Amino acid sequence: MTDHQSHNCASWGRLARKSVALMALCSGLGMAGLGLSGPVQAQSLEAIAAAEEAVYAAWEATPLTFREALFVASEDAEFGDYEARPDAVFAPGEPIIVYAEPVGFGWLAEGDGYRFGFDIDLEILSPEGTVLLEQPDFLQVVQQSRVRVRDFLIVMTLDLSGAEPGNYQLRYRARDIASDKAAPITLDFSVAEPEATEGAPANEAAPAEGTAPANDGAPAAPTDAVPANQG
Repeated sequence: MTDHQSHNCASWGRLARKSVALMALCSGLGMAGLGLSGPVQAQSLEAIAAAEEAVYAAWEATPLTFREALFVASEDAEFGDYEARPDAVFAPGEPIIVYAEPVGFGWLAEGDGYRFGFDIDLEILSPEGTVLLEQPDFLQVVQQSRVRVRDFLIVMTLDLSGAEPGNYQLRYRARDIASDKAAPITLDFSVAEPEATEGAPANEAAPAEGTAPANDGAPAAPTDAVPANQG
C-alpha cells in the first residue's frame, strides 16, 4: 500500500470487525438431485447415496461463487431466511451487514468429519476503483461437521465509523481453505450525510454589512485523522 493510500486508510478512523456468523445446514436431495423427472418412485438408500455423490462431484467441479450476496437489515438470519435492506445507503456509524451463500467450496477430511470455510480479505474502494482501505485476512470463517455440508451461510458485519459521506464499493475476497478456489463479493454502498444536531440553527448568521464572510466558498482546512487502535 502506498503512503497516499495509507493516509486515506487513516482518514476512515476506526475500522473493526464487529461480528461474523456462520450457519451450516445438512442439505437434502430433491427430485432433481435424485435424477427423477417423473413421479416420485421408491428409492433405496444406495440409490440416494449414488445420486448424492453425483451432486458432490458436480459441486466440486463448480468454481467458487455466491448464489446470494446482499446487504441485510439484521445479523439475525438463517439459511434462506433473511431481511434484505431496502437500499444500500447507511447512516454514519451504522453497521454494514452482508449475507452470503457460497457454492463450490471444498471440505478437508479431519478425524471422523470434515472442516470447511474461508479466509476473507477486505477492500474498500472509491467509485473510480481507487483502493481506500485494504486489509488481508480480515476474517477467518471455519466450521466442522460430520458430513460434507453444502448449505451454509456467512453473515459479516463491518464497522466503518468515521467514513466520510459519499459513494463506495465494498469488496470481500473469499479464499477456500480446502482448495485454491477464490471468489469476490462486490457491493456498492453509500454513507449518508450526518443528520443536523437537534437545536442547531438552520442557517448561520449573515455577515454584517460591509464585511466579507470569513470563508467565502473556500473548502475547510483539512484535519488530520488519528486512526484508532486496531486490535
